[in-house]
Amino acid sequence: MQATIKADKLAALLAGASVAACTDKSVMILNVVQLELGDNKIRLSATDRYRLALGELPIDYAGDPIKLIISLDSVKQLVAWLKPLKDSHVILDTTDLGLTITSDTQNYLLTKLDQDYPDLAKVFPTEFDGVSEILFDSTYISDVVKVSGKGIQVKWQFSTPVRPAIATFSDKHGINWQYLVMPMRAAA
Repeated sequence: MQATIKADKLAALLAGASVAACTDKSVMILNVVQLELGDNKIRLSATDRYRLALGELPIDYAGDPIKLIISLDSVKQLVAWLKPLKDSHVILDTTDLGLTITSDTQNYLLTKLDQDYPDLAKVFPTEFDGVSEILFDSTYISDVVKVSGKGIQVKWQFSTPVRPAIATFSDKHGINWQYLVMPMRAAA
């Protein structure tokens, strides 16, 4: 089954999710981005244990669902491959081996790995209480700005001082993002 997406939108999804991926290659299961294609949407997610990014975009795809784990290095290579294509469309084609991304002149194959990644969408809290003070690493907050872009409204939700905060927004590509940030413990 095939789906079509603009190259710049796919690059934005990959780059945005990869912001939250673990950069330590010795933690291999977190040095990845998960790509899910199914139910007329494409979803990318990643976490490093302290933050979690989940981007979702409607896409015309009614085939069998597919989940792929993509190494962070492969994500960076794929984003570099997609960037010059800009507004061009690429075709996503699911195969027994994984997912082929095709431009007018080239193909890029993402191979399925025998790993399962948790359903990160279930990690996001759904209930929020009033909170007076929470400490966060400013790097993680700046990552939200990096993914959203300038001038985008970001909704922040806080539950308790020891539970994560959630930023939700839609970027200029129409990608719906949820970004979970773990609070810091205050030094005594």
